[in-house]
Amino acid sequence: MISDEKWVYTSWGYGKVLEQNPSQALVQLSWGGTGYLKLASLKSSIPISVKIFTLDRKTLTFDWDILQDFSKLFALIHKELALPPTVQVKLFLVRGKIININSFDSPFTVKMKAETKLVGIMKQCFTWDVVNKSPNIELLDDMLTVRKKDESEISYDSIFGGVEFSTGSHEWDVKMDFMIQYDEEEEVFIGVATKNFGLESSPLDGEFWGFMCIGCQKIGSRTHEDYGERINTGDVLKVKLEYKNAKATLSFMKNGVEFGSAFTDIPQKVFPVVTLNYPKIQVSLGKIMGV
Repeated sequence: MISDEKWVYTSWGYGKVLEQNPSQALVQLSWGGTGYLKLASLKSSIPISVKIFTLDRKTLTFDWDILQDFSKLFALIHKELALPPTVQVKLFLVRGKIININSFDSPFTVKMKAETKLVGIMKQCFTWDVVNKSPNIELLDDMLTVRKKDESEISYDSIFGGVEFSTGSHEWDVKMDFMIQYDEEEEVFIGVATKNFGLESSPLDGEFWGFMCIGCQKIGSRTHEDYGERINTGDVLKVKLEYKNAKATLSFMKNGVEFGSAFTDIPQKVFPVVTLNYPKIQVSLGKIMGV
Protein backbone atom coordinates (compact mmCIF):
# COMPACT_ATOMS: atom_id res chain seq x y z
CA MET A 1 0.00 0.00 0.00
CA ILE A 2 1.17 3.50 -0.82
CA SER A 3 -1.03 5.27 1.74
CA ASP A 4 -4.67 5.75 2.69
CA GLU A 5 -4.82 8.74 0.36
CA LYS A 6 -6.99 8.39 -2.73
CA TRP A 7 -4.94 8.17 -5.89
CA VAL A 8 -6.61 8.26 -9.29
CA TYR A 9 -5.75 8.10 -12.96
CA THR A 10 -6.74 11.06 -15.11
CA SER A 11 -6.21 12.23 -18.67
CA TRP A 12 -3.36 14.31 -17.22
CA GLY A 13 -1.69 11.37 -15.50
CA TYR A 14 -1.79 10.19 -11.89
CA GLY A 15 -3.08 12.44 -9.14
CA LYS A 16 -4.12 12.61 -5.51
CA VAL A 17 -7.63 13.71 -4.57
CA LEU A 18 -7.43 16.60 -2.12
CA GLU A 19 -11.16 17.24 -1.83
CA GLN A 20 -14.33 16.49 -3.74
CA ASN A 21 -18.03 17.28 -4.03
CA PRO A 22 -20.79 15.34 -5.84
CA SER A 23 -19.68 16.54 -9.28
CA GLN A 24 -15.94 17.25 -9.20
CA ALA A 25 -12.73 16.81 -7.26
CA LEU A 26 -9.66 18.89 -6.60
CA VAL A 27 -6.75 16.78 -7.77
CA GLN A 28 -3.05 17.36 -7.24
CA LEU A 29 -1.30 15.74 -10.21
CA SER A 30 1.89 13.77 -9.69
CA TRP A 31 3.88 16.17 -11.89
CA GLY A 32 2.88 19.13 -9.69
CA GLY A 33 -0.23 20.68 -11.25
CA THR A 34 -3.54 21.07 -9.42
CA GLY A 35 -7.02 21.35 -10.87
CA TYR A 36 -10.71 20.57 -10.58
CA LEU A 37 -11.74 17.52 -12.59
CA LYS A 38 -15.10 15.85 -13.14
CA LEU A 39 -15.58 12.71 -11.05
CA ALA A 40 -16.52 10.75 -14.17
CA SER A 41 -13.03 11.36 -15.57
CA LEU A 42 -11.24 9.91 -12.53
CA LYS A 43 -10.33 6.23 -12.72
CA SER A 44 -9.17 3.83 -10.02
CA SER A 45 -8.16 1.23 -12.62
CA ILE A 46 -6.80 1.19 -16.16
CA PRO A 47 -6.95 -1.26 -19.05
CA ILE A 48 -3.67 -2.99 -19.90
CA SER A 49 -2.85 -5.78 -22.34
CA VAL A 50 -0.16 -8.44 -22.43
CA LYS A 51 1.14 -9.68 -25.79
CA ILE A 52 2.41 -13.22 -25.34
CA PHE A 53 5.17 -14.27 -27.74
CA THR A 54 4.60 -18.00 -27.45
CA LEU A 55 2.00 -20.59 -28.34
CA ASP A 56 -0.57 -18.79 -30.55
CA ARG A 57 0.85 -15.34 -29.71
CA LYS A 58 -2.23 -14.40 -27.74
CA THR A 59 -3.05 -10.95 -26.39
CA LEU A 60 -4.58 -10.98 -22.91
CA THR A 61 -6.45 -7.94 -21.59
CA PHE A 62 -7.01 -6.87 -17.98
CA ASP A 63 -8.62 -4.00 -16.08
CA TRP A 64 -6.09 -3.37 -13.32
CA ASP A 65 -6.37 -1.31 -10.13
CA ILE A 66 -3.70 1.39 -10.30
CA LEU A 67 -2.45 0.60 -6.78
CA GLN A 68 -2.62 -3.20 -7.04
CA ASP A 69 0.71 -4.96 -7.52
CA PHE A 70 1.21 -7.42 -10.38
CA SER A 71 1.75 -10.58 -8.33
CA LYS A 72 -1.76 -11.79 -9.20
CA LEU A 73 -1.25 -10.82 -12.86
CA PHE A 74 1.54 -13.37 -13.25
CA ALA A 75 -0.72 -16.04 -11.74
CA LEU A 76 -3.60 -15.09 -14.05
CA ILE A 77 -1.38 -15.37 -17.13
CA HIS A 78 -0.19 -18.79 -15.97
CA LYS A 79 -3.80 -19.93 -15.53
CA GLU A 80 -5.08 -18.42 -18.78
CA LEU A 81 -2.36 -20.12 -20.85
CA ALA A 82 -2.42 -23.35 -18.82
CA LEU A 83 1.34 -23.14 -18.37
CA PRO A 84 3.20 -25.89 -16.47
CA PRO A 85 5.05 -24.97 -13.26
CA THR A 86 8.41 -25.19 -15.07
CA VAL A 87 7.53 -22.11 -17.14
CA GLN A 88 8.33 -18.69 -15.67
CA VAL A 89 6.51 -15.61 -16.99
CA LYS A 90 8.59 -12.49 -17.65
CA LEU A 91 6.85 -9.17 -18.38
CA PHE A 92 8.43 -6.14 -20.05
CA LEU A 93 7.35 -2.57 -20.78
CA VAL A 94 8.93 -0.91 -23.80
CA ARG A 95 9.09 2.82 -23.14
CA GLY A 96 12.17 4.22 -24.82
CA LYS A 97 14.01 1.43 -23.05
CA ILE A 98 12.98 -2.07 -21.97
CA ILE A 99 11.68 -2.10 -18.39
CA ASN A 100 11.37 -5.39 -16.53
CA ILE A 101 8.03 -5.57 -14.69
CA ASN A 102 8.26 -7.23 -11.27
CA SER A 103 5.49 -8.77 -9.18
CA PHE A 104 5.77 -5.96 -6.61
CA ASP A 105 5.30 -3.24 -9.25
CA SER A 106 1.92 -1.62 -9.91
CA PRO A 107 0.59 0.72 -12.61
CA PHE A 108 1.14 3.60 -10.20
CA THR A 109 4.75 2.81 -9.30
CA VAL A 110 5.84 2.54 -12.95
CA LYS A 111 3.53 5.41 -14.04
CA MET A 112 1.80 3.15 -16.55
CA LYS A 113 -0.66 4.78 -18.94
CA ALA A 114 -4.08 3.43 -19.85
CA GLU A 115 -4.03 0.99 -22.78
CA THR A 116 -0.39 0.12 -22.07
CA LYS A 117 0.82 -2.99 -23.88
CA LEU A 118 3.18 -5.27 -22.01
CA VAL A 119 5.30 -7.94 -23.66
CA GLY A 120 5.17 -11.39 -22.11
CA ILE A 121 8.08 -13.82 -22.50
CA MET A 122 8.01 -17.39 -21.26
CA LYS A 123 11.19 -18.78 -19.69
CA GLN A 124 11.31 -22.57 -19.66
CA CYS A 125 13.29 -23.89 -16.72
CA PHE A 126 14.36 -27.47 -16.21
CA THR A 127 16.86 -29.72 -14.48
CA TRP A 128 17.98 -33.23 -15.32
CA ASP A 129 15.40 -35.95 -14.65
CA VAL A 130 16.21 -38.01 -11.56
CA VAL A 131 14.10 -40.91 -12.89
CA ASN A 132 14.77 -40.97 -16.64
CA LYS A 133 18.47 -41.75 -16.53
CA SER A 134 20.75 -44.73 -16.99
CA PRO A 135 21.94 -46.40 -13.75
CA ASN A 136 25.49 -45.57 -14.84
CA ILE A 137 24.76 -41.82 -14.69
CA GLU A 138 25.23 -39.93 -11.41
CA LEU A 139 23.11 -36.83 -10.80
CA LEU A 140 24.74 -34.38 -8.40
CA ASP A 141 22.83 -32.55 -5.67
CA ASP A 142 22.35 -29.38 -7.72
CA MET A 143 20.29 -31.39 -10.26
CA LEU A 144 22.24 -29.62 -13.01
CA THR A 145 25.43 -31.70 -13.12
CA VAL A 146 25.70 -35.27 -14.44
CA ARG A 147 28.65 -37.64 -14.38
CA LYS A 148 29.36 -41.08 -15.81
CA LYS A 149 30.24 -43.39 -12.90
CA ASP A 150 33.93 -44.23 -12.49
CA GLU A 151 33.34 -48.00 -12.33
CA SER A 152 31.02 -48.14 -15.35
CA GLU A 153 31.83 -49.72 -18.70
CA ILE A 154 32.42 -47.86 -21.97
CA SER A 155 28.82 -47.87 -23.17
CA TYR A 156 26.00 -45.51 -24.14
CA ASP A 157 24.34 -44.07 -21.04
CA SER A 158 21.82 -41.23 -21.22
CA ILE A 159 19.85 -38.84 -19.05
CA PHE A 160 16.78 -36.82 -20.05
CA GLY A 161 15.94 -33.27 -19.10
CA GLY A 162 12.83 -32.87 -16.99
CA VAL A 163 10.80 -31.02 -19.63
CA GLU A 164 9.06 -31.88 -22.90
CA PHE A 165 9.11 -29.47 -25.87
CA SER A 166 6.40 -29.18 -28.53
CA THR A 167 6.10 -25.43 -29.22
CA GLY A 168 8.04 -22.19 -28.94
CA SER A 169 11.75 -21.36 -28.97
CA HIS A 170 14.19 -22.74 -26.42
CA GLU A 171 17.89 -22.69 -25.76
CA TRP A 172 20.11 -24.18 -23.08
CA ASP A 173 23.82 -24.39 -22.37
CA VAL A 174 25.78 -27.54 -21.58
CA LYS A 175 29.25 -27.03 -20.15
CA MET A 176 31.92 -29.70 -20.47
CA ASP A 177 33.20 -29.92 -16.90
CA PHE A 178 35.53 -32.87 -17.43
CA MET A 179 36.55 -34.96 -20.43
CA ILE A 180 39.30 -37.53 -20.98
CA GLN A 181 41.27 -35.65 -23.59
CA TYR A 182 42.37 -37.45 -26.75
CA ASP A 183 40.95 -40.86 -25.89
CA GLU A 184 39.67 -42.25 -29.17
CA GLU A 185 36.84 -44.17 -27.48
CA GLU A 186 35.47 -41.13 -25.64
CA GLU A 187 32.29 -39.48 -26.89
CA VAL A 188 29.53 -37.13 -25.75
CA PHE A 189 26.20 -36.72 -27.57
CA ILE A 190 24.02 -33.68 -26.84
CA GLY A 191 20.59 -33.02 -28.35
CA VAL A 192 16.94 -34.01 -28.08
CA ALA A 193 15.08 -37.31 -28.20
CA THR A 194 11.59 -38.72 -27.96
CA LYS A 195 10.49 -40.75 -24.96
CA ASN A 196 11.02 -43.88 -27.06
CA PHE A 197 14.78 -43.37 -27.05
CA GLY A 198 16.37 -45.97 -24.78
CA LEU A 199 18.51 -44.77 -21.89
CA GLU A 200 21.21 -47.26 -22.86
CA SER A 201 20.72 -47.03 -26.64
CA SER A 202 23.10 -45.67 -29.24
CA PRO A 203 22.14 -42.19 -30.49
CA LEU A 204 23.01 -43.53 -33.95
CA ASP A 205 20.10 -45.96 -33.88
CA GLY A 206 17.19 -44.34 -32.00
CA GLU A 207 14.84 -41.36 -32.10
CA PHE A 208 17.66 -38.96 -31.27
CA TRP A 209 18.79 -35.72 -32.97
CA GLY A 210 21.94 -33.98 -31.83
CA PHE A 211 25.66 -33.30 -31.96
CA MET A 212 28.51 -35.78 -31.58
CA CYS A 213 30.87 -33.54 -29.62
CA ILE A 214 34.24 -35.22 -30.25
CA GLY A 215 33.56 -36.87 -33.61
CA CYS A 216 32.13 -33.54 -34.89
CA GLN A 217 29.03 -34.92 -36.56
CA LYS A 218 25.31 -34.25 -36.47
CA ILE A 219 23.31 -37.35 -35.59
CA GLY A 220 19.65 -37.88 -36.39
CA SER A 221 17.14 -40.27 -37.92
CA ARG A 222 19.83 -42.96 -38.15
CA THR A 223 22.08 -40.78 -40.32
CA HIS A 224 25.20 -38.79 -39.49
CA GLU A 225 27.18 -36.09 -41.31
CA ASP A 226 30.22 -33.91 -40.54
CA TYR A 227 29.19 -30.85 -38.53
CA GLY A 228 30.64 -28.34 -36.08
CA GLU A 229 33.91 -28.38 -34.16
CA ARG A 230 35.39 -30.59 -31.45
CA ILE A 231 34.28 -29.80 -27.90
CA ASN A 232 36.88 -29.87 -25.12
CA THR A 233 36.91 -29.51 -21.32
CA GLY A 234 35.68 -26.03 -20.35
CA ASP A 235 33.79 -25.41 -23.60
CA VAL A 236 30.10 -24.43 -23.52
CA LEU A 237 27.77 -25.86 -26.13
CA LYS A 238 24.52 -23.94 -26.67
CA VAL A 239 21.53 -25.89 -27.96
CA LYS A 240 18.75 -24.03 -29.81
CA LEU A 241 15.36 -25.58 -30.58
CA GLU A 242 12.89 -23.38 -32.50
CA TYR A 243 9.40 -24.61 -33.43
CA LYS A 244 7.39 -23.28 -36.34
CA ASN A 245 4.07 -25.10 -36.49
CA ALA A 246 4.67 -28.84 -35.86
CA LYS A 247 8.40 -29.03 -36.71
CA ALA A 248 11.48 -27.49 -35.13
CA THR A 249 14.96 -26.43 -36.21
CA LEU A 250 17.83 -27.68 -34.06
CA SER A 251 21.16 -25.85 -34.06
CA PHE A 252 24.30 -25.60 -31.93
CA MET A 253 26.89 -23.02 -30.91
CA LYS A 254 30.31 -23.46 -29.27
CA ASN A 255 31.53 -20.65 -27.00
CA GLY A 256 29.44 -18.14 -28.98
CA VAL A 257 30.41 -19.44 -32.43
CA GLU A 258 27.43 -20.75 -34.41
CA PHE A 259 27.61 -24.06 -36.25
CA GLY A 260 24.44 -23.37 -38.23
CA SER A 261 21.28 -25.44 -38.58
CA ALA A 262 21.72 -29.16 -37.92
CA PHE A 263 18.13 -30.34 -38.46
CA THR A 264 14.88 -28.72 -39.59
CA ASP A 265 12.41 -31.55 -39.00
CA ILE A 266 12.50 -32.17 -35.25
CA PRO A 267 9.08 -33.54 -34.18
CA GLN A 268 6.99 -32.45 -31.24
CA LYS A 269 7.26 -34.04 -27.80
CA VAL A 270 11.03 -34.23 -27.49
CA PHE A 271 13.21 -33.96 -24.39
CA PRO A 272 16.71 -32.55 -23.86
CA VAL A 273 19.16 -35.45 -23.58
CA VAL A 274 22.85 -36.08 -22.98
CA THR A 275 24.57 -39.39 -23.73
CA LEU A 276 27.99 -40.19 -22.19
CA ASN A 277 29.95 -43.27 -23.15
CA TYR A 278 33.20 -42.99 -21.17
CA PRO A 279 33.59 -43.15 -17.34
CA LYS A 280 34.26 -39.91 -15.39
CA ILE A 281 32.91 -37.55 -18.09
CA GLN A 282 31.00 -34.72 -16.40
CA VAL A 283 28.73 -32.03 -17.91
CA SER A 284 26.48 -29.35 -16.40
CA LEU A 285 23.41 -27.41 -17.45
CA GLY A 286 24.03 -23.68 -17.69
CA LYS A 287 21.82 -20.83 -18.88
CA ILE A 288 18.31 -21.92 -19.86
CA MET A 289 15.88 -19.76 -21.82
CA GLY A 290 12.65 -20.33 -23.71
CA VAL A 291 9.43 -18.89 -25.01
